Amino acid sequence: KKAQRPLASGRVTKPQAAILAGCIAGLLIGLLCWLDHAAYTICILIYLALNIFYCLVLRNHAILDIASISASFLLRLYAGIVIIGAHPSPWIVIMTGLLALFIATAKRYDDIVKEYDQDYRQSLRGYSKDFLRALMHILCGALLAAYFTYIAGEQANARYSDEVLLTAPFVVLGLMRYLQLTQVEENSGSPTELLWRDRFLQICVLGWVVVFGWILYGASI
Repeated sequence: KKAQRPLASGRVTKPQAAILAGCIAGLLIGLLCWLDHAAYTICILIYLALNIFYCLVLRNHAILDIASISASFLLRLYAGIVIIGAHPSPWIVIMTGLLALFIATAKRYDDIVKEYDQDYRQSLRGYSKDFLRALMHILCGALLAAYFTYIAGEQANARYSDEVLLTAPFVVLGLMRYLQLTQVEENSGSPTELLWRDRFLQICVLGWVVVFGWILYGASI
């Protein structure tokens, strides 16, 4: 699939890509100057530096590759938080980081299942199915522990009420289904495609949204 991308397939030449990249960089610089927001600018610059470093170095090293993917998600989260002037809760940071690590680990598991070799991705020499399976179990357990700790805590109860516990079954079932798709059906190459076509995951997400929306707005309707 990647071989069919415009640059890889030759439909876009390297000089054309360089010109386009320069135009996009110019637009980005203009946007940052217009926003005039130091914290947001720092997040964006760190995000760009991390992605460049990932492409050049980090993607070739096991563990560091999935850690940098998780860090990029956290930087996007922080950028969104600072631009609206909000204060990041440690819980959203913890759960976003764990979820990103979990999904990235599942993606590496899919690479191993498809029997890709080091020519495809050098970091695969540092992974095995058993290691990635164990890592997914650890991350899944940590994610559930963090979510349950949050929704059972005073902060969530004070903000939403203790009915927020009703969202827990959808989180548990969703993670169980994702593990099933990854380790039983061995099909976790694209999280987006999984969510798009898997009815079970869609029901879990929709159920969580409906229940959480009811908790937030039901009393005022």
